[in-house]
Amino acid sequence: CTGPKCAAEYQAKFGTTLEEDRKPVGPKAEPNPRLVQWQDEAIADIVRRVAVEGRKLRPGLLISADVHVGLPGGRPATDGRNALPWIRNGWLDVAYDMDYGRVLGYARIDAARAACGKPAAVVDLLGNYEVDDKGHVVPREGKLLADLASFCQRRWPGNGVGVYLISMLNDDQIAALRAGPFKE
Repeated sequence: CTGPKCAAEYQAKFGTTLEEDRKPVGPKAEPNPRLVQWQDEAIADIVRRVAVEGRKLRPGLLISADVHVGLPGGRPATDGRNALPWIRNGWLDVAYDMDYGRVLGYARIDAARAACGKPAAVVDLLGNYEVDDKGHVVPREGKLLADLASFCQRRWPGNGVGVYLISMLNDDQIAALRAGPFKE
Protein backbone atom coordinates (compact mmCIF):
# COMPACT_ATOMS: atom_id res chain seq x y z
CA CYS A 1 0.00 0.00 0.00
CA THR A 2 1.37 3.37 -0.95
CA GLY A 3 -1.78 5.42 -0.32
CA PRO A 4 -2.02 8.34 2.11
CA LYS A 5 -3.21 6.21 5.08
CA CYS A 6 -0.35 3.72 4.67
CA ALA A 7 2.17 6.50 4.13
CA ALA A 8 1.03 8.21 7.35
CA GLU A 9 1.17 4.94 9.33
CA TYR A 10 4.64 4.22 7.95
CA GLN A 11 5.84 7.72 8.89
CA ALA A 12 4.45 7.33 12.42
CA LYS A 13 6.08 3.91 12.89
CA PHE A 14 9.51 4.56 11.38
CA GLY A 15 9.92 8.35 11.37
CA THR A 16 10.76 8.31 7.66
CA THR A 17 8.75 8.32 4.48
CA LEU A 18 7.45 5.26 2.71
CA GLU A 19 8.38 6.86 -0.61
CA GLU A 20 12.02 7.28 0.45
CA ASP A 21 12.30 3.79 1.92
CA ARG A 22 10.97 2.19 -1.25
CA LYS A 23 14.31 3.05 -2.88
CA PRO A 24 16.96 0.28 -2.85
CA VAL A 25 19.87 0.71 -0.44
CA GLY A 26 23.53 -0.28 -0.34
CA PRO A 27 25.94 -1.43 -3.03
CA LYS A 28 23.74 -4.46 -3.88
CA ALA A 29 20.59 -2.32 -4.18
CA GLU A 30 18.76 -4.34 -1.54
CA PRO A 31 15.36 -3.45 -0.13
CA ASN A 32 15.35 -1.12 2.85
CA PRO A 33 15.14 -3.20 6.07
CA ARG A 34 12.35 -0.95 7.37
CA LEU A 35 10.28 -1.66 4.26
CA VAL A 36 10.93 -5.40 4.61
CA GLN A 37 9.80 -5.24 8.26
CA TRP A 38 6.71 -3.25 7.23
CA GLN A 39 5.75 -5.85 4.62
CA ASP A 40 6.53 -8.77 6.92
CA GLU A 41 4.39 -7.42 9.76
CA ALA A 42 1.47 -6.57 7.45
CA ILE A 43 1.36 -9.99 5.76
CA ALA A 44 1.91 -11.84 9.04
CA ASP A 45 -1.05 -9.95 10.49
CA ILE A 46 -3.24 -11.06 7.59
CA VAL A 47 -2.17 -14.70 7.99
CA ARG A 48 -2.70 -14.54 11.77
CA ARG A 49 -6.18 -13.03 11.43
CA VAL A 50 -7.23 -15.55 8.76
CA ALA A 51 -6.03 -18.44 10.94
CA VAL A 52 -7.50 -17.20 14.22
CA GLU A 53 -10.85 -16.05 12.83
CA GLY A 54 -11.14 -18.94 10.37
CA ARG A 55 -10.61 -21.51 13.12
CA LYS A 56 -13.21 -19.79 15.29
CA LEU A 57 -15.73 -20.32 12.50
CA ARG A 58 -14.49 -23.79 11.60
CA PRO A 59 -12.45 -25.58 14.26
CA GLY A 60 -9.79 -27.80 12.69
CA LEU A 61 -9.55 -25.63 9.57
CA LEU A 62 -6.26 -26.24 7.75
CA ILE A 63 -4.45 -23.14 6.51
CA SER A 64 -1.94 -23.40 3.67
CA ALA A 65 0.04 -20.97 1.56
CA ASP A 66 2.31 -21.04 -1.47
CA VAL A 67 5.61 -19.51 -0.36
CA HIS A 68 9.37 -19.58 -0.62
CA VAL A 69 10.11 -20.90 2.86
CA GLY A 70 13.51 -19.24 2.99
CA LEU A 71 16.43 -20.17 5.18
CA PRO A 72 16.32 -20.14 8.96
CA GLY A 73 17.96 -16.95 10.20
CA GLY A 74 17.94 -15.54 6.68
CA ARG A 75 16.62 -12.18 5.66
CA PRO A 76 12.80 -12.11 5.52
CA ALA A 77 11.25 -12.22 2.07
CA THR A 78 10.65 -8.75 0.69
CA ASP A 79 7.07 -9.66 -0.26
CA GLY A 80 6.19 -10.56 3.33
CA ARG A 81 5.78 -14.30 2.72
CA ASN A 82 7.75 -15.67 5.66
CA ALA A 83 6.28 -19.05 6.42
CA LEU A 84 8.64 -20.28 9.15
CA PRO A 85 7.30 -17.96 11.88
CA TRP A 86 3.75 -18.58 10.67
CA ILE A 87 4.25 -22.33 11.14
CA ARG A 88 5.94 -21.84 14.53
CA ASN A 89 3.05 -19.62 15.68
CA GLY A 90 0.47 -22.17 14.56
CA TRP A 91 -1.09 -19.89 11.94
CA LEU A 92 -0.04 -22.04 8.98
CA ASP A 93 -0.47 -25.80 8.74
CA VAL A 94 1.18 -26.33 5.36
CA ALA A 95 3.71 -24.22 3.47
CA TYR A 96 3.92 -25.26 -0.18
CA ASP A 97 7.43 -24.24 -1.15
CA MET A 98 7.45 -22.94 -4.73
CA ASP A 99 10.42 -24.97 -5.94
CA TYR A 100 9.94 -24.83 -9.72
CA GLY A 101 13.46 -25.52 -10.97
CA ARG A 102 14.74 -28.57 -12.80
CA VAL A 103 16.95 -29.19 -9.75
CA LEU A 104 15.21 -29.02 -6.39
CA GLY A 105 16.40 -26.90 -3.46
CA TYR A 106 16.25 -29.87 -1.11
CA ALA A 107 18.97 -28.61 1.26
CA ARG A 108 17.06 -25.36 1.81
CA ILE A 109 13.84 -27.29 2.37
CA ASP A 110 15.60 -29.65 4.79
CA ALA A 111 16.85 -26.64 6.77
CA ALA A 112 13.39 -25.05 6.82
CA ARG A 113 11.77 -28.33 7.90
CA ALA A 114 14.27 -28.66 10.75
CA ALA A 115 13.82 -25.04 11.86
CA CYS A 116 10.04 -24.76 11.84
CA GLY A 117 9.38 -27.35 14.53
CA LYS A 118 6.83 -29.14 12.32
CA PRO A 119 8.78 -30.72 9.44
CA ALA A 120 5.70 -32.15 7.71
CA ALA A 121 4.36 -28.60 7.36
CA VAL A 122 6.84 -27.88 4.57
CA VAL A 123 5.84 -29.52 1.27
CA ASP A 124 7.71 -29.17 -2.02
CA LEU A 125 5.61 -27.61 -4.79
CA LEU A 126 7.12 -28.73 -8.10
CA GLY A 127 6.93 -26.87 -11.38
CA ASN A 128 5.62 -28.80 -14.35
CA TYR A 129 6.55 -26.13 -16.87
CA GLU A 130 9.55 -24.49 -18.50
CA VAL A 131 10.12 -21.13 -20.10
CA ASP A 132 11.56 -21.72 -23.56
CA ASP A 133 14.19 -19.59 -25.29
CA LYS A 134 11.44 -17.41 -26.80
CA GLY A 135 9.92 -16.71 -23.38
CA HIS A 136 6.93 -19.03 -23.83
CA VAL A 137 5.69 -21.16 -20.96
CA VAL A 138 5.58 -24.79 -22.07
CA PRO A 139 4.94 -28.12 -20.31
CA ARG A 140 7.95 -29.84 -18.77
CA GLU A 141 8.73 -33.38 -19.91
CA GLY A 142 6.75 -35.96 -17.97
CA LYS A 143 9.74 -38.10 -16.98
CA LEU A 144 11.47 -35.20 -15.25
CA LEU A 145 8.30 -34.26 -13.36
CA ALA A 146 7.83 -37.87 -12.25
CA ASP A 147 11.50 -38.10 -11.23
CA LEU A 148 11.19 -34.93 -9.13
CA ALA A 149 8.02 -36.21 -7.44
CA SER A 150 9.70 -39.57 -6.75
CA PHE A 151 12.68 -37.76 -5.23
CA CYS A 152 10.35 -35.87 -2.88
CA GLN A 153 8.65 -39.11 -1.86
CA ARG A 154 12.01 -40.70 -1.05
CA ARG A 155 13.47 -37.63 0.66
CA TRP A 156 10.40 -36.82 2.77
CA PRO A 157 8.34 -40.03 3.01
CA GLY A 158 4.65 -39.55 3.69
CA ASN A 159 4.87 -35.79 3.31
CA GLY A 160 3.20 -35.32 -0.06
CA VAL A 161 4.14 -33.14 -2.99
CA GLY A 162 2.38 -30.50 -5.04
CA VAL A 163 2.51 -29.68 -8.75
CA TYR A 164 2.09 -26.23 -10.26
CA LEU A 165 0.71 -25.16 -12.98
CA ILE A 166 -2.55 -26.92 -13.82
CA SER A 167 -2.73 -25.36 -17.28
CA MET A 168 0.59 -27.03 -18.14
CA LEU A 169 -0.46 -30.50 -16.95
CA ASN A 170 -0.52 -32.71 -20.03
CA ASP A 171 -1.03 -36.36 -20.97
CA ASP A 172 2.73 -37.11 -20.94
CA GLN A 173 3.05 -35.80 -17.38
CA ILE A 174 -0.06 -37.62 -16.20
CA ALA A 175 1.15 -40.90 -17.72
CA ALA A 176 4.62 -40.51 -16.16
CA LEU A 177 3.17 -39.68 -12.73
CA ARG A 178 0.75 -42.63 -12.93
CA ALA A 179 3.52 -45.01 -14.00
CA GLY A 180 5.95 -43.78 -11.36
CA PRO A 181 5.39 -41.96 -8.08
CA PHE A 182 1.57 -42.20 -8.11
CA LYS A 183 1.03 -45.66 -9.51
CA GLU A 184 -0.66 -46.80 -6.30
